[in-house]
Amino acid sequence: MVPCIGVLANRHIINSRTCLACNEACEDIKHLLFMCKRAREIWQTIGVWQEIENEVAVNQSGSIVVAKLINSSRPLEFLNHLGLAELILIGCWFIWWERRKLVHGEVIQFQVRAALSIATYITNYQRALKKTVKHAKDWKKPPEGILLLNIDASYKPERGEGGTGGVLRDANGTFIAAAYNYIEHVVDAPTAEVHALREGLLLA
Repeated sequence: MVPCIGVLANRHIINSRTCLACNEACEDIKHLLFMCKRAREIWQTIGVWQEIENEVAVNQSGSIVVAKLINSSRPLEFLNHLGLAELILIGCWFIWWERRKLVHGEVIQFQVRAALSIATYITNYQRALKKTVKHAKDWKKPPEGILLLNIDASYKPERGEGGTGGVLRDANGTFIAAAYNYIEHVVDAPTAEVHALREGLLLA
């Protein structure tokens, strides 16, 4: 059983039953993942609240709601036909993960930002499904008199931040310059890569 506050209170482990996100109702699975004001706004922003509302309106537990949404999954056109099941699973995981941060006194994102993070996870999942394996190739030196720039970027969707790195070498592979940079606000991985390219070009 998921250790929601309501469950812990029933077992006399804690005294309060109130949801940490909204402070308005007892926190059980159904409330935490769907009925809480914060969770509802996240699902509304993503665009699937109507699908969820039809299930939560029925007198049934949160676990049953999750199971029904997954089992009745259908392709979602606005997600390039990725299934509703994947969206529900990723969204529920993210809402639970942020709830755990609240328990430990950490700051969590605003609802719109949380919805964006969920959408980013889904996008990355789609790309991973389509990704083909590429065999690594040895470093090839550029022509004499030409410098070669290698760049890379990282992206953390849960924080909306990233980082970049770049190395500049000559035709002999000799190190010329390098740089790295922390990006406090970035939308997605491709944007982080654009930042990496910009930082790399500044080395030349």
